Amino acid sequence: MDRKSILILVVCFVLLMLWYPLVNKIFPPIVLPPGATNAPTARVTVTNGATSAPAIPAPPGLSAAPLSPTAFPAEADAPEELLELTNNIARSIFTSRGGGLKQVQLLEYPETVPTRRQKRQGPQDVATLNTPAPAPTLALMDGPAWQGDGRFELTRLENGVQARKLLTNGLEILKTFHLSTNYLLEARVRIENRGTEALALPAQEWVVGTATPMNAQDDGSAVGVMWFNGSSETDISAPWFANKTLGCFPGTPRALYQAGQSNVVWVAVHNQFFTLAAMPQHPALEIIARKLELPHPSGEDALNLPANRPAPLGYQATMVYPGLTLPPGGSIERDIHLFA
Repeated sequence: MDRKSILILVVCFVLLMLWYPLVNKIFPPIVLPPGATNAPTARVTVTNGATSAPAIPAPPGLSAAPLSPTAFPAEADAPEELLELTNNIARSIFTSRGGGLKQVQLLEYPETVPTRRQKRQGPQDVATLNTPAPAPTLALMDGPAWQGDGRFELTRLENGVQARKLLTNGLEILKTFHLSTNYLLEARVRIENRGTEALALPAQEWVVGTATPMNAQDDGSAVGVMWFNGSSETDISAPWFANKTLGCFPGTPRALYQAGQSNVVWVAVHNQFFTLAAMPQHPALEIIARKLELPHPSGEDALNLPANRPAPLGYQATMVYPGLTLPPGGSIERDIHLFA
């Protein structure tokens, strides 16, 4: 093969690698606004003695845009209660701050695997998911109307944990988590109006979790958020948020990803090897993913790291559900399977 042929092959290969980002830059994909669909609406039931009122469907085509919650309402300095559920392969830790799943420890997988030259010394830290994360799984983002100060009462159940919050307006949020088979948790969220007046409640963002590096040495290149719309998967990671022109030149960074039209079948936050996924019984309205700056490693984790190393990045995913009106005695339930 002469030099001309080699040069043509090299040019063709470069064009092939640049074609997709170049087309997306010149002709960016159009994001359609959420519209009315035939997806199942949330189940709302009303009980008043022996009578039952008709269901109140969520407003059709309601979008949470422009949702911009950035704060988790639970006070960081408030006393935190923790409860654990453990089987032979995983330990799930629940917190009263937000009433959700704070962390999952995968007991069969060490955080780091020693090389052939290294010797395993003492107990090894295990791989964890949702650590460190600003909000637990199935917490509500920026939702004072939904959960007040964000502090829930935890109760241990047989093979499960319950988180309960009763607001002054009569709204009760009850979350139950039960161990299922293997790496599955079964979660149910029940929201009930125990007051005497109808409650008009805003759209909600339910936290799936935060994709974080596995440890201080992980550069975060394999950290991201995935979701499934019923026919195809989408993986959102550092390159999408960096938004570099042609994949290499600096561009305007993105901080938020929002998609879905009542077709969010499941959402997962992942690193290179592990994932935490939420699979609702009925598809969510939208998915939102945010880029977060995580705390700098400290203590032993910071050893041998450059002093000027930037803070690690994580990506928090939430499932959006539309606002609704609950009459006195009205309730809504959502069943969600969690897989870690």
